[in-house]
Parts: sequence; C-alpha cells; structure tokens
Amino acid sequence: MLRTLMIVAGIVEILVGLPALVTAATSIEMFFGGGGGEAAEFMTRLFGAAALALGIAALLARNHLKPQGGIAIVYGLTTYILLGAVLLAWAGALGLGGTLLLMGAVYHALMGAALVYAINSELGPWVRQG
Repeated sequence: MLRTLMIVAGIVEILVGLPALVTAATSIEMFFGGGGGEAAEFMTRLFGAAALALGIAALLARNHLKPQGGIAIVYGLTTYILLGAVLLAWAGALGLGGTLLLMGAVYHALMGAALVYAINSELGPWVRQG
C-alpha cells in the first residue's frame, strides 16, 4: 500500500508542482480566483519547485522504502502532505479560494491519513527493529 501511495502522491505533486513553477499566475488564478502580484508569483514558483522535487523523490523512493533514506522521504512527504491539508483548509476557511483549493485540502487530508496508516502498518515494525 505504501508503495502505491508514494506513486500516487509523486504523480500528483509533479502534476501540481510543474504548472506552478512554469505558469505561476495561472496557478494562483486557478486556486485562489485572482492575481497576487509579483511576490505571490515568486512564492508560487518556489512552491512549484518544492512540490516537483517532492514528487520526484517520492517516485524514486517507491521501491526503496525500508532503508533509512527511504523512510526519511516517506516521513518528509507525509509531513508536507499533512501540513498542506491544514494550510489549505485554513485558506478555505478564510475564503481565499474556491472549489479547487478545497479539493486540494480534501486530497491532502485523505492522502495524509492513508500515509500515516501505511507507515504504521508497513514500516512500524521494521523501524522499531532497526
């Protein structure tokens, strides 16, 4: 299950990160419904670079989840996804975005819960042993 989640999360992060990096203004418009200025575009590009990098790391680590490096990537990706759920829900509660932003919050919450479950069921015993 964890391998599949890493693949899905990796693909989603790449599909969100690459457009944010390349077309920041369009990404801001899609998620928040309006422009944000140069600073917002720069931060969106930075987010896009980070999401793209996490997506690539998740895909590359999908077959190497037991070594310590693989576990570190799983924990890092899970932390990012859980924090993303909180921040996207917060933005939605403030009325900063539309349906796409709320869909992102739901995706992050569900993926985060699935990753936590998979970590506990698949990596938990291995991590405690070694």
